[in-house]
Amino acid sequence: MIHIEKIKTGYLFPCIAALIAFGIGYIHHRWFYPLHFHGDAAAMQVLARAILDEKLLLPADFSYGNQLVFLRSSPFIALALWAGLDGYNAFVFGSSLSIAFWAVILFWFLSTYFESRKKGLLFSILLLVPLGIWEVDLILGQQSHLANVVLALGTVISVHRYISDKGNLSLLAGCICLFVMSSEAPIRGLLVLVPVLVVMTLTVNIRHLLIVSSGMASSFVLAYVTNQLLIRAYPISNNYFNTLTFKSSDEFIQNFIRTSGEAIRSVSSLDTVSGTHLSVLGFFVFASGMLLVFAYFSFILDGVLKVVRLGLWKLAGSRGLHGFSGNRVVNFVSLVAVSGVIVGAFAVSALNPDSSRHYLWAIFLVKFCLFIGLYEMASRFVTRNRAGILIFAVSLVLSFWFASLVVYKRNIDELIDARNFSGAVLQIKKIAEGTGIRNVYGDDFWRMMPLNTLLPNIHGQALLLIDEDVYPNSWLTRPSWSCINGDALYYLKNSPVDNAIEEKLVDRGGKRVYQEEDYALWVAPRVWQIPPAAKCFKHAFTFKDESLLELPSAVGLVKDGAKISNGEPGFLTFGPYFPLRSGNYRLNVWGSSGMLNGSYVDVVSDLGNKIHAKFDLKPYVDDVLIQNELVQLSRDVRDIEVRVWVNENDTIKLSGYSLEPL
Repeated sequence: MIHIEKIKTGYLFPCIAALIAFGIGYIHHRWFYPLHFHGDAAAMQVLARAILDEKLLLPADFSYGNQLVFLRSSPFIALALWAGLDGYNAFVFGSSLSIAFWAVILFWFLSTYFESRKKGLLFSILLLVPLGIWEVDLILGQQSHLANVVLALGTVISVHRYISDKGNLSLLAGCICLFVMSSEAPIRGLLVLVPVLVVMTLTVNIRHLLIVSSGMASSFVLAYVTNQLLIRAYPISNNYFNTLTFKSSDEFIQNFIRTSGEAIRSVSSLDTVSGTHLSVLGFFVFASGMLLVFAYFSFILDGVLKVVRLGLWKLAGSRGLHGFSGNRVVNFVSLVAVSGVIVGAFAVSALNPDSSRHYLWAIFLVKFCLFIGLYEMASRFVTRNRAGILIFAVSLVLSFWFASLVVYKRNIDELIDARNFSGAVLQIKKIAEGTGIRNVYGDDFWRMMPLNTLLPNIHGQALLLIDEDVYPNSWLTRPSWSCINGDALYYLKNSPVDNAIEEKLVDRGGKRVYQEEDYALWVAPRVWQIPPAAKCFKHAFTFKDESLLELPSAVGLVKDGAKISNGEPGFLTFGPYFPLRSGNYRLNVWGSSGMLNGSYVDVVSDLGNKIHAKFDLKPYVDDVLIQNELVQLSRDVRDIEVRVWVNENDTIKLSGYSLEPL
């Protein structure tokens, strides 16, 4: 009976964590994030639709930007789409599910960290309350860093538990966290691994250092190899890692000042009240934002001094964490957090100065340590339960949510409609419903991508101007959307790209269907060049003579313009890996056969894992091996194959085949 109660308790707290986190996500995405919603966030719904269509976590019909994407909200949005939700409702529900999922993992790490489920639950909730714009957007919003910060925290906690003699499973958990994180983006794993090893060098004995270093390094190398193999199968649009260059000293200083300033602005809601009129609540938000920035700055400065002192003591022969007061685990986490900020700030300034968000995981750890300090301080004056309630209330007052309510008062719904559902968006919806057109094109990724989420069943894609020709933007979109037939809708303003598009629309006989002072809507056929990566769907294909010989083979010989078996078992031909729409098709295969023992032709997709049709070949046939056989595709496929299998000593001469719609 006691055992059953323990099991119930073990499930109860994770479920509570998931439910509260889902509520946090829902509140955030329903009433606060719409004020910051943008193209990168909308791209997660585009990816979600591709996941649903292809039933793959990494679908082929998606352009992956500068890294692979599989640890964000897209699988959960796909689940919401599958459940029948659409538009922004699917985005809200799926994103909230994603937050709930990662909250459970966060809870698990924190409950082992504190050896208390209640405390783990409290701090899981505290860490999900957004204090600054980074958390509003990057962690809870588009979730580009949600998995990163959770896995980084899990790595740090697991490593410390191992060096605190908590068992080898702790090290294994840390290695798994690092592997998963680095498999998606190796640079993120590296920015966590280096500070962990630096702090370990200063704080642990050589045995622990060697074991952890070898385990973590092996995990990172394995993850890097995995990432490279995945990139070969799912190419990314722009690999920034291959283009990194060292900056000059002047550039480094300028980058350091700029990115550090960005980090300071992003950790609190201070900028929310910028430009607003003086008020008591506005002053309170300003003062609390300043206090939060000061707390971050003081913690990091104090941590830097501790790291320097520890380094000097290490050089002098001292060992361990002597001279540091308080909980040993907190000290280790705080040292890694500060080292992560230092390493991240220097790496960003020296190599990739686009943003300080690359060390957001370390800022997240700093936030964690600040809340621990605040909780311990409150616990000196009140009970721990009351201290938890007090700290949660403080987190809400410091939150970006509270600042938004102060600034926007009760007008949030009106502001959301004005920002996301402008006259242009509503007109696009109206025209799309009247014409049945689903594809909308125009300049500017940030203008076009949100349409994919704001308007159900609309495909918005940005266009680029390259050497006076118009091409689809291949960033975080679906290449197949370049392959449309018939009319499309064009959403144009007054940029150079929009003007070039308009000229082509006039040449193609396009029709302007709506005009306002700052935008116009056109209906016209395709005006862009189809990129090779689009792999537009085929309606039918035939392979004979030279085209047949260009298809890959595993066995056989080529003779007189045909493929002939040579007595070895294997595929006489396979490929061509074309995209093909769902529907009914007619298969014809030409050639001749002699003695056969189980040879067949099949039509497959999904790298051979999905068999759509299979036909046994008859022996001693001339001219036509298969005639007008039915092939049914229940869904669109990206890599259709027609394969001819021969067994040992089978005799087949393959002259060609065709697959045509009925």
